[in-house]
Amino acid sequence: MVRCLTLAQTDDVTLVTGDKAFYEDGDIKKGLSLALLAETADLPHHLQVVGSLGALMVDIRAPVNVSDELLVSAVNTQLGANIPACWID
Repeated sequence: MVRCLTLAQTDDVTLVTGDKAFYEDGDIKKGLSLALLAETADLPHHLQVVGSLGALMVDIRAPVNVSDELLVSAVNTQLGANIPACWID
């Protein structure tokens, strides 16, 4: 946590941890514990704590525009050998 507090001196920080000691009453849904929250009060940047990478991805998701051709090419490159051929007459 000390490293996160140091980093938050220069930029926003997101700590991803399932360690319940960081959370109020050990409950991830309640957010950062009040004691740790007090330590972040005077920081020039925001410190966010999330319980998993999945939760973080929900927070930072953004639309991605990928052309169909590029997507098909990537799938063929990565998985082509494992995709059975289908023939439609």
